[in-house]
Amino acid sequence: MQIGKTIERIKELAAKDNLIITKNALETLAKLSNCEEILRKLAEKNRDIITTELIEEFLPKPKIPATKPKAKIEGTSKVDTSVKVLKSCNSIEESSSAGKAENFLQMFRHRFIVLKKILSSRHTISAIPIKGIKNLREREEFTTIGMVNRKWRTKLGHLALEIEDMDSRIIAVARAKSHAEEVAEKVLLDDVIALTAVKLSDEIIAIKEIEWPDIPVRRARRLNKEIFLVTTSDLHVGSKLFLEKEFYKFLDWINNPEEELAGKIKYLILSGDNVDGIGIYPQQIEELEIPNIKEQYERLSELLLEVPKDIEIIICPGQHDAVRWADPQPAIPKEFFEPLLKERKIHLVSSPSVVKVANLNVLIYHGVCYHDIIEQLSYLRLTEPEKIMVEILKRRNFMAGYGISRPYVPDTAGYLLIEHEPDIFISGDLHHKGVANYKGRILISNGTFQGQTTYQREQGHVPTPGVVYAVNLATGQILEKNFLGGSNNE
Repeated sequence: MQIGKTIERIKELAAKDNLIITKNALETLAKLSNCEEILRKLAEKNRDIITTELIEEFLPKPKIPATKPKAKIEGTSKVDTSVKVLKSCNSIEESSSAGKAENFLQMFRHRFIVLKKILSSRHTISAIPIKGIKNLREREEFTTIGMVNRKWRTKLGHLALEIEDMDSRIIAVARAKSHAEEVAEKVLLDDVIALTAVKLSDEIIAIKEIEWPDIPVRRARRLNKEIFLVTTSDLHVGSKLFLEKEFYKFLDWINNPEEELAGKIKYLILSGDNVDGIGIYPQQIEELEIPNIKEQYERLSELLLEVPKDIEIIICPGQHDAVRWADPQPAIPKEFFEPLLKERKIHLVSSPSVVKVANLNVLIYHGVCYHDIIEQLSYLRLTEPEKIMVEILKRRNFMAGYGISRPYVPDTAGYLLIEHEPDIFISGDLHHKGVANYKGRILISNGTFQGQTTYQREQGHVPTPGVVYAVNLATGQILEKNFLGGSNNE
């Protein structure tokens, strides 16, 4: 009985500090007399997910015979500024498949297993399989985890979801004009969600609450040294609308020895659509300054050769680059950067990808699935791309409903899943700038270095060109440098 009260007290304290405790860790903590003190110390150490291994750090350790202290190694306190690629699809072969039904089935099953595990690790969720619902009494409340197969309005105006797991499926209903309906409106096809519901029958349940895998709240991670990461996107080199003059202003700034900030830049991330490509849309040839894809990359390489060599360059592809349209998009082949690679090292990564810079995880994605999300969630806008990025992090998945408009390769390796929790999330594609802070993470949607296209003008979409963001990795401060108008904002 006492253990039960202790567990409830631990859950209460964890919820207060936005901590997630695994079930094994919860049982271990409940047996310790100083469990509240341990929780407090873990919160102070910026630990958001509490595991048994973390708790063991506070348990008494056997005494070890004293040894002669080792000599202090010179330079160990310095920040490691190297780039480590944690997750990237480096070639078509790494993510190719026969494209058969069983390949897609394998992909969806893998996604369900990974995201279900994330949801099940929360101490607030104790889920039963869908087939276990038939064993419950009518009106009994429970939680289950499933993938959304269908979403529709009933004849009475209620919102219905068909969800399934590995064995069964069931219909979940949110009553019209209820809190449940408000939450269910945000559900996308193929989302993996945890539903708290009430059993109405063996075939139908009433939704009370919905949770997504989401990233946990945590204190922002920062460096102990002032280092800057600079990012921009959608250069569209080769287009007649490429703002070359403005991009040269950026290159002048980054090379200016009198610019204190420029001297602290260690990383430059380009998040896709680096060139304008060939045959991307009808009549594109009329809008090209350079009508040859190889020559477009040669021009891009000439520009990037102007970037100081002590700055690490990381390049992600977009749908205008020399890669397939379908997500995940593999890294741009090295053959297109031969002039640049002869002079310096660059990091060619996929979209999406995860890189570690100075011990911080940076998630990079061009952004092409955003159009499918906007199509399904009416409250999102092209002019607020950072809000779309939040929806991606909530789902921890870049496939926003299979079969809407965006093509996908059956991804059985999990390239489209967000398993590494990012410190920074960088994107592009929509040609509209936007920044946000979500649960201790920095979100940046880059603008473009291309003028307004005919298509954008017809759609009424006004881009935000000429903007470069500089992130202070020691403070989290984001500086906006505008090379079109010359204004600088923080």
